[in-house]
Amino acid sequence: VATYTIPAGTPAGAYTYTAVFAATNDVQGSTSAGVAFTVRKASSFTVLVTSSSIQVRGRTPATLTAFVGLNTAAVAGGSVTFREGNRVLATVPVTDGRASLTLPGNLSLGRHRFVATYSGNASINRSTSNPVTVFVVRR
Repeated sequence: VATYTIPAGTPAGAYTYTAVFAATNDVQGSTSAGVAFTVRKASSFTVLVTSSSIQVRGRTPATLTAFVGLNTAAVAGGSVTFREGNRVLATVPVTDGRASLTLPGNLSLGRHRFVATYSGNASINRSTSNPVTVFVVRR
């Protein structure tokens, strides 16, 4: 009996595997029929949190942290893009399932809504967080 484990991180797609038995002096070699299967992309989810929902202009800016989770034991790699509306603030690599961004200290006064989008890859679907709101006020 022979077994084979598909490696973690195998890109999504259709595959066909065969088993090959090499001939010996006493036994003739053979090849099995192909076994077809599909590897699907893992699902991801992104949760965005802020260190403070109020940022006082001219003081320590708030930090956004995106946590990326997967529906598999794999670890998320890739990057997270932080946006305010259509404006990209930064793209940050994911390390240990998270990516962080310190907000600019010169944000205009008022309400700001941010989202984080995980890039995904050949094995993992992308995902976008729910918005997080930060209010910038005068000191």
